[in-house]
Amino acid sequence: MKTGELCYSGLGVLGRTDRIKERIKEMPAYFSMVFTCKKDMLFEGLVQDFYDSLTDAGFVFQSGYWGYEEDSLSEIAAWNQQKLKADFEIEVKSSYLTGYKQIMFTYGGFSEVRMFVQNYKEDDTFSFHVVLPEDEMILWMKGKPDYDRKKVKGLLEICERIWQRPYVERIQTELELSDPLPEEEEIRKGAEPGAEPFAILAGELWEMWKENSLYVEKYVCRRIQRDGVIISRRGAQDKELAMNQELQDKIIALIEEILMVPSGTITADTRIEEVEEWDSLMHVTIIGELEEQLGVKIPLEDAIELKSMPELLEKAGCL
Repeated sequence: MKTGELCYSGLGVLGRTDRIKERIKEMPAYFSMVFTCKKDMLFEGLVQDFYDSLTDAGFVFQSGYWGYEEDSLSEIAAWNQQKLKADFEIEVKSSYLTGYKQIMFTYGGFSEVRMFVQNYKEDDTFSFHVVLPEDEMILWMKGKPDYDRKKVKGLLEICERIWQRPYVERIQTELELSDPLPEEEEIRKGAEPGAEPFAILAGELWEMWKENSLYVEKYVCRRIQRDGVIISRRGAQDKELAMNQELQDKIIALIEEILMVPSGTITADTRIEEVEEWDSLMHVTIIGELEEQLGVKIPLEDAIELKSMPELLEKAGCL
C-alpha cells in the first residue's frame, strides 16, 4: 500500500463529508519519511516522546486534522498512545474518526507538513509517517530533476537525531508512486531500501544488505551513533562530481607518468613552475597526450597560458 493510499485509507463508508472529499481531491503527491518502531518497546509516553523529538528539531505544531483541528498535541499523543497500546488497526468499514489522529505541522517553509500513524496487527512494528509535498523537494538542474540538497540535508539531520530514540528500528523515505517499502527480511536478502533520497538502517541490517545487494554502488554510506548507517542515494550532482573526480585522477596520473615523477608529486593545487621536470617541451607533450589518451582537448592558445593544475583542470572540465 502506497503512502498516498495510506493518507486516505480507513475513511470507510461512514463520516465521509464533502469537505473531506474536497481535501482528498486537492492533495498533491507526497514525499514521505517513515519511522518504523518496535512494538515490543512501546512504553507509556512513547508517542509524546516522538512528537517532542519533532518539535525539538524545529517542527511547529499547527493543529490536528480531519475533524480534530481543535485538539492539542498532548491530546492527540494520548489518543494515539492508547490506540497503539490496544494494537488498533482501522478496518475498511470503520469511520476515520475512530482511527489514529493526524497532525499538521509547519516546518522549513513547506506548504504542508502532515503526520500520521500506521499499524497492522500482524506486524511486530508500527510506523510514524511524515509527509511533505513532493514537488517542493525537487529542483531542476540542466533540465533534469534532482532533490533540493539544502532541504534534504535539513531533513536528514532531523532523522539522524530521531534515530537516537532506541525504539526506532529503521527510517526510510519514499515518493508517493514508489514501490512499497521493503520489510526488514527483504532488506536482509538484498532488496533496495526506501532511500528517496536516504535511509537509516541498523548496522547489522546494513551489513546483511551490503553482502546480498546488487545496489550498493548506487549509495553513499556513513556510520552514525547507536550503530546506525545512513544510506544516501547518489543524485545527479553526485554522479557529475564522481565523474569529474575520476577524470581529474586520470589526468594527474598521466602527467606524472609523462614527467616520470613519483606518484603524489602532482596534486590538484600544483603550480607548473614548482615542478622541475615540467618544462616547455614536456608541457607540449602533456597537452598532446591528454587529447590522445583521455580525449581532453585544450586549445593551443589556452594551453600556452596555463600556469597551474587548477587552471589545467578547469580547461579540462574537471572544476
